[in-house]
Amino acid sequence: MNTYEYQIQQLITNDVNQGRPNAVCKVLTVVTATSPDGRQQSLNVVFDILQDINAPFTDFSQLTQEQVRAWIDAAEDQWVPCKRDLDMLLDEPISLLVARDLPWLPSQEEMLADIQAHQASTTAISTTTRVIPSFLNSGTQTTLGSIDIAMAEEYIKALVYQVLEEVKSSQV
Repeated sequence: MNTYEYQIQQLITNDVNQGRPNAVCKVLTVVTATSPDGRQQSLNVVFDILQDINAPFTDFSQLTQEQVRAWIDAAEDQWVPCKRDLDMLLDEPISLLVARDLPWLPSQEEMLADIQAHQASTTAISTTTRVIPSFLNSGTQTTLGSIDIAMAEEYIKALVYQVLEEVKSSQV
């Protein structure tokens, strides 16, 4: 049987909630399920908090983590789909899960080839040639699979800068 843990990330308040200012109406969490063999899956989950109007009201500034956890734990109807989804993720056969590059973006091989071609063709030191090595040679050897979104964004910015510089120099 899987076990479930959660971390509270953020509280969402409603300033006009039955005359109670800053009343918590949603709790943003990350719920993690762990299988008996130690595999884990996590989901971002938003719990709707329905507070009894007759219950004592605690001002937002006085809330404790224990109070908020009690609200989440009591939201049984919201736990059912959350646990079902996490259980389905954990039941996926591991061998069928394959991370794939986005088909509309250049492959990692193409990005590396472009970077290498650019570095080989650039003789003057420019902002572009300083930007590209800064994310390719960050203390470790870059290999396929290690270029992340931030690196790709920096790569694109560097290429845009290069094109703009080339356009400016051709207009002179």
